[in-house]
Amino acid sequence: MKQEINDKLNLEIDLFNCKEDEFIYLYLALGYKVKKELQNAFYAGYTKRIIENKRPFMTHKEEIGYITLEIHPLDVYENREYIKTILQQNRSKNETAKR
Repeated sequence: MKQEINDKLNLEIDLFNCKEDEFIYLYLALGYKVKKELQNAFYAGYTKRIIENKRPFMTHKEEIGYITLEIHPLDVYENREYIKTILQQNRSKNETAKR
């Protein structure tokens, strides 16, 4: 797994190029925003029936009245190439919209 400190002194870890156990530890330590991006990319593929969900979703009902889904880390790991593709597409769409 590639790890380095960049010019801005931020730690960079290649989350998509690591072993299963390394991925799970890192995934569980991710903040809400990053984890949500990964889960949304997974869910996009799941709703289009491109990827399969092998484990049940964990559901959390919030007091405000909406339900959030939490995806199992192994489902994210097993579909990391698709998720990476979706994230890259989203980034390029955002860059195009900024112009």
